[in-house]
Amino acid sequence: VDSSTPRPKTSRKQKRSPCTVAELFDFTWTLFIRVKSVFSGISDDLVNSYHLLLTCLDYVHANAYLDNRNDLLKVPRVKTEGGDENTVPCILDKLCTQHDGIPNEVKSIREHYLKPFLKRLFEEKNLRGNSENLSGILDKDF
Repeated sequence: VDSSTPRPKTSRKQKRSPCTVAELFDFTWTLFIRVKSVFSGISDDLVNSYHLLLTCLDYVHANAYLDNRNDLLKVPRVKTEGGDENTVPCILDKLCTQHDGIPNEVKSIREHYLKPFLKRLFEEKNLRGNSENLSGILDKDF
């Protein structure tokens, strides 16, 4: 092979770029609508629907935090001494306080509706990431 001969281009799989704020908004809203449509007990009740929305926001925040997506977080993740890096800050209490949610009902909806739905999405390969702790959905390597 002559060094002056150009090498044929081989197709390489392009790396996915990290999701944008707009894409994350679309994902969060779509997740909320999909879960709401599957469970009639939520879709028929405005308060339960609102609480589901709060749980979806908490879930997406947790994933942005775990994946070190400071570009998506209002307050960047900071490394603390002695703190567990994999501890996810739950913002449900703060969301409930600021936006008139009922914490016990929100947490119940998270455990009985959102988490089982997410597990099913992971099992069906409709959502990629770490299926054990339902994280990694924003990680471009999954």
